[in-house]
Amino acid sequence: MQRHHQRSSPESLQTNCHPIEEPSCLGLEYTHTYLPNVVGLTSQEESAKRLRDYSSLLKIGCSSYVEFFLCSVYFPMCTEIMGEVVYLSPCASFCNHVRQHCAPIMLRFNFKWPDELNCTKLPSDDKICIRPQTFEGDGSANICCVVHFTFAHYANIGIASWFVIASISWFLSSSKGWALEAIQRWDRWFHICAWIVPFFPTTAILFLQAIDTDELTGSCHAGYQDKLTYFLFVIFPEASFVIVGVTLMSFALASLIRVYRDLKSFHRLPFSVVVKVVRTPANRRRLLKSIHRALITIVCVAGPLLLGIIGDIWMCFGTPSTSVPVSLLKPASMETVGIGAGLVLWGNWKTLRCRCLSGGDIVAPTKADSLQLQRNSAEPKSESVGNHCVSLQESAP
Repeated sequence: MQRHHQRSSPESLQTNCHPIEEPSCLGLEYTHTYLPNVVGLTSQEESAKRLRDYSSLLKIGCSSYVEFFLCSVYFPMCTEIMGEVVYLSPCASFCNHVRQHCAPIMLRFNFKWPDELNCTKLPSDDKICIRPQTFEGDGSANICCVVHFTFAHYANIGIASWFVIASISWFLSSSKGWALEAIQRWDRWFHICAWIVPFFPTTAILFLQAIDTDELTGSCHAGYQDKLTYFLFVIFPEASFVIVGVTLMSFALASLIRVYRDLKSFHRLPFSVVVKVVRTPANRRRLLKSIHRALITIVCVAGPLLLGIIGDIWMCFGTPSTSVPVSLLKPASMETVGIGAGLVLWGNWKTLRCRCLSGGDIVAPTKADSLQLQRNSAEPKSESVGNHCVSLQESAP
């Protein structure tokens, strides 16, 4: 027997409504329940036993409302409104919300969503039923959630935009032959673009009030309830930045590898030959370090960013059965990006420390036609002539 919204005389309050005895459901905003309940159980002992079957799910905390929902199913509300006894059951939308967050976790342990918790049998929102006021996860009304989302989303887009700036610098240096001083002239514009561009999608989401909460990770995100918003303001900007950055970084890496192969094929030069690049083992080692750093940037920074985007796409268009591990992929990838960026910065700091200790110069890798590498006293003596180097070596006997 299932009762969604039924009324009876006040005298039946003592006969049909019973005080809730289950300790885990005593903190609800109502104190009485009716029997048989929503799923047809006729005793509170049987309902309490059925409720304890979900103890593992309650410990996991797949949704902050799962306990409230189970109590409203097995101990539904019985109260008096305007002189009449009213029997209330949970709303179908409330059931769907809990099912969306908890069913994937149950599937991981080979448990299906119970048939007795079928959401289609529950009343719709246009009828009187039980549901929390903010169960839909609208975080726009929560100041803490708005602040958390603003910083998190702005930082995520900022990471991708700074990756594009780094890729542009590598591309201009290695593929287009720009000197370090020429790239530094654009420093101000690089900073303006990297810090201002992420401001627009973040502001658009705040304006649309499309902030949602995620009970699984305890964080606030954009557009979980609206796939179009999620795609336009989360997936599209991040994917665009990463694709552009990986493309430019790939061109830069190809140029570095091409120059390295040219240096590797060096044979002993004849006497007093003017060359564009001083081909020495030391210079090859420097160029090899640049190639390694570019590879580290692609693998440790672009790789996790791509994984996060794949997780976003799957969350938007994928199946609910895999939403739990995929939803954890995004925060995990962001943490990995931080570690990867730290590795890249640590390499730069090590180079800077060596420069301070040795007084040497750091030369950015450029194209073979304009590559000018640091002179080494242990190598053959070289003199700078314009953008080229003159190598003074004796010819082989």
